[in-house]
Amino acid sequence: MVADTADGWTAIWYDGQKAWFADPAGSVSAPDTRSGRTVLTPRPGAASVPVYGRAYPEAAAYRGHPSIPVQQVVPLSATVPAGQAYPAADAEPVRGDFYYARNINGDAPEDRTLVVGCDTYYPIRYGHRLAYLKSTDVQGGSAAPACPGN
Repeated sequence: MVADTADGWTAIWYDGQKAWFADPAGSVSAPDTRSGRTVLTPRPGAASVPVYGRAYPEAAAYRGHPSIPVQQVVPLSATVPAGQAYPAADAEPVRGDFYYARNINGDAPEDRTLVVGCDTYYPIRYGHRLAYLKSTDVQGGSAAPACPGN
């Protein structure tokens, strides 16, 4: 997202900080709040929100799958501080999921099972990688779809 402009320079939010590049003619394009894209900012009152490297389901989603190890939802060391904004890679949040495939031939218990959770995430570009923000941590996106069974 465009974070700032100044006399032939444009800054974007990149990896949690302003990254400046020369833009003498004002011709370089970067998304801003007028772009029509889903723009995500930390929820009101949050000093910062965590950034995740994967969108795994919450532990409760594994209850009916005793053979599948729970994948921990662990944030990266990165955060999105209040005042920063990132465009969502998708307009709608995605559910956390994990595809369990233990053996190539599929003969392990519960092999080739997709575990889908209720927690939803927005994919964003953070630095040069795909990362995720929990939909409950941000504002600017659409409401998360209802979770089956809730």
